[in-house]
Amino acid sequence: AGGRASGVPNPGLAAPSGLVGPNPNAAKAQDIADRIARAVRAAAEADWRYARILRGLKAEEGLGVPAATWTDAAGDAAAV
Repeated sequence: AGGRASGVPNPGLAAPSGLVGPNPNAAKAQDIADRIARAVRAAAEADWRYARILRGLKAEEGLGVPAATWTDAAGDAAAV
């Protein structure tokens, strides 16, 4: 997988000076990517920290969940 591009990257244009990035949105895109990565890391840490506790939670004996609640929860999950 992968390949190699060849040829002139900017035909008719001078080579970049190196002082300015070729993509004016690169810094903004990198900032967004960094924020997403931090959010994913925070979510993974929270999941790791609380997963064992949440798996151990059990409902009281005789506590029932009506079918309408399950239908509503399924609709909420589908909307996300």
